Amino acid sequence: METKPAMHPYADARLAVLLATILWATGVALAAAGGSLSRLPTAVIAALVVATIAVAVSAVRWDARIREWLGGVDPRVFTALNAWRLPAGLALLAAGSQGLLPASFALTAGWGDIGVGVAAIALVAAKAGTRAHLAFQFLGLADFVVAVGTGLTHTVLGTPLMENVVALPIAFIPLVGVPLTAAVHVAAIASLLKAPADRPPVASALAAPRASR
Repeated sequence: METKPAMHPYADARLAVLLATILWATGVALAAAGGSLSRLPTAVIAALVVATIAVAVSAVRWDARIREWLGGVDPRVFTALNAWRLPAGLALLAAGSQGLLPASFALTAGWGDIGVGVAAIALVAAKAGTRAHLAFQFLGLADFVVAVGTGLTHTVLGTPLMENVVALPIAFIPLVGVPLTAAVHVAAIASLLKAPADRPPVASALAAPRASR
């Protein structure tokens, strides 16, 4: 009699995160394409951005399955994932140069993302140690604080151009990329603070869990 192979202990957590991400990203795309997001008051848009970040970070903080799964991933992989911020930063700068976003917001968020994206690629390429990756995670979070803070300031001031932050393709940055990456930063920091400083460089297989002890 054949026995079914045992399911990986974190398979359900990975599936839940994948499905939630796909559903949310699809919802953002449809709402942005249909103009629903652009019709929202800027204050509601700002609250939505903050809420998505809070939900993503809370999922990592309070869901034991997700926390244990992410805790089993080499945190250096999380650094590599931040490479997406390089094209995102270029997109923000392009939108700002075309007068689609407030210049100060586009420059602050755009150059911040470019810097973080380049740093992520450089750290992984250089096979940097644990301390460097830990510092990077705090840098990435600090960039989000500055970018989101600048965006919220423009929202409070009623800058009309902030409405375009929920137009495609820019909408994916604050509503999908930022909350997911913020959650990843939190998970990576928690893992790195518990890790030995001499842990070997990032494994070649992305998101491969450490062998169970």
